[in-house]
Formats: sequence, structure tokens, C-alpha cells
Amino acid sequence: MRHQWLKQREAKGGTEPSKKQMQRIRPAISREFRVAFASHFECPSIARTNFGYAALGVVMLGLTMGCTLAPPPNWDQGGAPLALGTARWDRDGDIFEIEPNGTVTEDGEVIFQIDRAGRVYYEDGNPIAILLPNGHLVGEEAKGMGEVGPVSAAFPGSAFAWLSLDPSGRVIRYDRDGGQYVDGTWTGCNGPMVKTCTLVTHMVAMREWRERPRMRVGVGVGVMVPLN
Repeated sequence: MRHQWLKQREAKGGTEPSKKQMQRIRPAISREFRVAFASHFECPSIARTNFGYAALGVVMLGLTMGCTLAPPPNWDQGGAPLALGTARWDRDGDIFEIEPNGTVTEDGEVIFQIDRAGRVYYEDGNPIAILLPNGHLVGEEAKGMGEVGPVSAAFPGSAFAWLSLDPSGRVIRYDRDGGQYVDGTWTGCNGPMVKTCTLVTHMVAMREWRERPRMRVGVGVGVMVPLN
């Protein structure tokens, strides 16, 4: 499904969407070529899971180089404890679900998995990131992927939240000016599951930020919203 702002942009011969549109509409993502969390292609490799695959040239380059990435720190020992259970995020026609075994799906398709030791990984078991006890989310090669608290998460390098979950389960997103908007609603995120839902929300937001169209308008990095 093509996003409305993209249709408008094409109709206007490439005009960029307004700031108001960018605050409310998620980036258009090609389901066929998702390459999320491939460490910004610093090490060209085959992007795992149903997020999709890199272009053939990038894949072949990675195979030629024999490039490998170091797993996140403390991967074997594990990180912050996470609760697992059943939860669902209804988001503008898309449905994200957490299953009791830690599988996370988007519209029924597995996108990644999590476990009770704070690990986030591909369906084949290869690592994406680990949530450490201090709230740092760290990827391969010790790349910082932001901060995740009990009910909010921050963009990498920011001390302030770019998203949070309110008591009713609504996902609140924050723009550069400190404004906010609702980005769907979780159900089943009660008690310790709130942190798990916050982590999943942050992972999805990070994936979309990395795959966003390269435009001059900033998207959703919160300003002066304390991380909780």
C-alpha cells in the first residue's frame, strides 16, 4: 500500500511533503527489499529474515569480502530481563503482535524475535541487538541503537524520548518541536510487559527511520521529553 503523502509528492512532480505530513505519516517502506539493521551497510552482508534482502550487488560484495560482524556485547550472558506474553499493536491498518515465545510479527509475518534476557534476534538466531540493564540498546559491533526505559525510548545520542506508551497503551510520538501525535495503540501491555512493548515499538521505529526517504525534513526525534 502506497502512503498518501508519496502519491501527493509524485503528483506534484517530486514536491516534498509538508512538516505536518511528516509528523503523522510513517515512511514508505518496500516490503520486498527491507534491509533493516544491517549496520548501515558498513559491513555489506545478506540482510536476514523477512525484513528482506539487499540488492544483489551488495550481497555479492559482502560474500566476496567474507565480512562478519561482532555480536552485541554480553550476547551470551544476556542483558536486561524482559517479560514475555501476548500483546498487539494496532497501527493505522498494520498489526504488530508479540507472542508468548517472543516472536514478533507484522501482519502475520515474523520480523524478529526477543527473549527474556533482553536479546533481539533474527528468526535464524543471528543477533540484532541487546537491551542492557542500564537501558542502552546495543547492536552488532557495539553500535548504539538508543535507550529504552520502562515506558519510553530515545533515539541514539539523545537524552530525551522520541516515543512513549501512555497508561491506555497508546503510542505517543514526539517531533522536533516537542509536539506529539498518536501512532496506534497496544493491548496486552500491562505490568512488566510495558517495557517489552516499548522495546518492540522502538525497534520498529528505528527500522523505519533507517529506511526513510532521504528528505530534508526531520522526523520524530523528541525534544525536551524526559526518558522514563
